[in-house]
Amino acid sequence: MLAEYQRDRFMDGWNLSEPAETACVRRLVTGDSGCTCNCSWVDRERETIGERDDPPHKPPHSDHSTLWFDDDGNPAVYSTDIYHSEIYD
Repeated sequence: MLAEYQRDRFMDGWNLSEPAETACVRRLVTGDSGCTCNCSWVDRERETIGERDDPPHKPPHSDHSTLWFDDDGNPAVYSTDIYHSEIYD
């Protein structure tokens, strides 16, 4: 969680305008204008074990994720918090 001044500095440094309503990393990879993911538990499991060819809705071990738009309204930065340094993938 960033303090307001840190958030403003982060946004200014990356030329970001606002966060997306849904943090979908697939939008960043594909450039889609919206999240078109079917986020059922079956799809999440297939993403986890690598059975899908398309980019996932979210990466493994992501927590408090945010998809940020640039000044033109395009997906630009995907951020997440990682709490455990012993995660290996």
